[in-house]
Amino acid sequence: MDSDSNCDSEEEEFDRRKRAACAAVMAACMVIIPILRKEIDREECHAGEHDSESIPPDIARDSKRERYIRKIIRSTDKTCIDMTRMNKASFHHLCGVLRSRGLLRDTLYVSVEEQLVMFLNTVGHGMSNRIISRNFARSGETVSRYFNIVLKAIGSLKDDYIRGPPPSPPPDVTSDTRYWPWFKDCVGAIDGTHLPASVPAEIRSRFRGQEELPTQNILAAVNFDLTFSYVLAGWEGSADDSKILNDALERENGLTVPEGKYYLVDNPRMAGPGFISPYPGVRHRPPGFEDGDGNPPTSAEELFNWRHSSLRARMEHALGVLKARFRFLTSSPQFPFLTQVDIVLVCCILHNMIIEFDPTDEILSEYSSQGDPTAQSRQCSSRDNEENESGTSNGYFAEWCGRRDAIAEEMWKDFVAING
Repeated sequence: MDSDSNCDSEEEEFDRRKRAACAAVMAACMVIIPILRKEIDREECHAGEHDSESIPPDIARDSKRERYIRKIIRSTDKTCIDMTRMNKASFHHLCGVLRSRGLLRDTLYVSVEEQLVMFLNTVGHGMSNRIISRNFARSGETVSRYFNIVLKAIGSLKDDYIRGPPPSPPPDVTSDTRYWPWFKDCVGAIDGTHLPASVPAEIRSRFRGQEELPTQNILAAVNFDLTFSYVLAGWEGSADDSKILNDALERENGLTVPEGKYYLVDNPRMAGPGFISPYPGVRHRPPGFEDGDGNPPTSAEELFNWRHSSLRARMEHALGVLKARFRFLTSSPQFPFLTQVDIVLVCCILHNMIIEFDPTDEILSEYSSQGDPTAQSRQCSSRDNEENESGTSNGYFAEWCGRRDAIAEEMWKDFVAING
């Protein structure tokens, strides 16, 4: 009897202790769970994983998103190029650069890869916030926040990828007798384009370009390899090219021309020390001469203009490639104007990074031969050219006009000696 009584007492004591332990565990959970929730909410607030209100992760939704991203960046180069506008190697190189420098980081719910894919879908295809939100199962606020985070991160790479012109032209230029040695001191071309802009109604008239729509006027210094050595965005569409060039030269850390070198320009109003334009009032391209049908230039000025134009055309393709790669640039932007300006610069940084990492880039190869079909003409009429240059060819600009004459004369002597 006593033995049975003792066993019952021990069982009751064990049950009592078990209930007490369970109660203690439940009490601890009631304390710990709210703390964990607060930590998760704090991480979401600072890192931007979800909206300000905490949304529990949905396993099925997250799994679907991960498969979608994996398909984009790990299946085929074609898929990656179609979606991010660069191949897999370039994409992962960009991820590595941003991650290693601490410019982007993986957060609790959003990887660096997803941040970049969302951003590149926006600038590469002009996708709206709503479409990105739907495709990635993210809130519009999250998409917007990460867009700005990535924009700032890539923008900080400007000095790494937009640098001065290389010290010498590439071999395909130096081996081409049309250009070498005549343009041996040329470091590139100054080119520009108009991009659609969204601005407040009260200043819209200042931004009207040649088609009466608001645009921002972009000036770029282009290297022989189609990279950019300088970019100035944000000028009104109505601004004159020469005014923009002067601003670029006068800015702190602005456009500089290496000593004794020069850029090619197509507008005589932009001609001057460090910038050589064609002869005004003279044909740029003798009809059929490029195809060798027996219609050669008849003067040193015509020959110079043709070769000047031909060499510039090589580099003018850069803006065409840029707009073909990043279709946001030719769409109607729905961002504040300063953000629109930043996007142009970031697209140029990405353009340079891709070409530097992969000179055989598919989009570069596909579009570089097509030029810039959307570019608005920046040529002046012959009469305007004559008026503009006739007022500046003396005095301050005489030295550079003389340099152009010397190049044209030597070029013509060689041409006559070879062709009779």
